[in-house]
Amino acid sequence: MRRSTSQFYGADHACPTANTLDQEDCSILLELVNDVAPDWSVEIHTDPMGEVNLMIIPPDVDDAIGPMLVIHKAASIFHLDQFRWDEYGSLGDYLNLDDVSGAVRDTLLSKPTVT
Repeated sequence: MRRSTSQFYGADHACPTANTLDQEDCSILLELVNDVAPDWSVEIHTDPMGEVNLMIIPPDVDDAIGPMLVIHKAASIFHLDQFRWDEYGSLGDYLNLDDVSGAVRDTLLSKPTVT
């Protein structure tokens, strides 16, 4: 199956249309990362089934700086996961975008390289 991947680093880029995270979700999370951790990058990955994962990646993909954060949505639940030191794990499940945004903000603000 064909895999679609979109990468972006600015608010003017669009989220793919067929996904579980919608355009507004992606825009809000992108703005949050740009405000809180502008040296981190944001990528959108769409898997073959059309599910969108938003990846928040530390500079140089350096585990010493912080984990890669992965946000995805299944039904109405937002899932926040991390990948660090070759281990993938859940940071939590959230009922709304405000809650997952707060968890992302707290995680990014706890990293020593974020001002």
